[in-house]
Amino acid sequence: MKTRGFLVVKEKHEPFTSQSIFQMPDRLRIAIEMTVQGTKWTVVQIQNGEKSAMIAGGLEQHISEAQTQEMRLALYAQNLARLVPLRDAKYQLKSIGETSFEGHPVRGVRVSAAGAQDVTLYFDSKTMLLDVLERPGFDSAGAKVARQDFYTDYRSVDGLKYAAKTRVRKTAKSSSKAKCSSSNR
Repeated sequence: MKTRGFLVVKEKHEPFTSQSIFQMPDRLRIAIEMTVQGTKWTVVQIQNGEKSAMIAGGLEQHISEAQTQEMRLALYAQNLARLVPLRDAKYQLKSIGETSFEGHPVRGVRVSAAGAQDVTLYFDSKTMLLDVLERPGFDSAGAKVARQDFYTDYRSVDGLKYAAKTRVRKTAKSSSKAKCSSSNR
């Protein structure tokens, strides 16, 4: 998957591009290129089962426990967003009814599994396509956040629909103020 978009860093929009390679359910490699304050950075994140690694500017970086947990949570949630794994009996699904995001009506399903964080999937009430994925997470400083991934601009390839755009919102657990925003696929 190739991605381009921007990160909000200290209220500035910093553009980035990335390439992600998934081998579900537990392997991921993401290469991100961005320019921050005039300096070009390449960051590679790798999740290989229980092992995590991060390389910035060609040098291996220390990964905090929060960063490791975030990488695992992100991969776990991305796998659930494919919906196919939900057929497995290890997942418990619970309807949480109708609500709305930004005035858009959705129906929610909470996904639970032993030893894993709950993830909530919200589906568009008309099209039944995945509209929002909500999960716990961590910001870059290691603080707990609530994360929402908004999926839009659905396209079809060989009869399969996929979201061409994703907007991410991270909100500090202790407040309702958004800490991070937006990226597009």
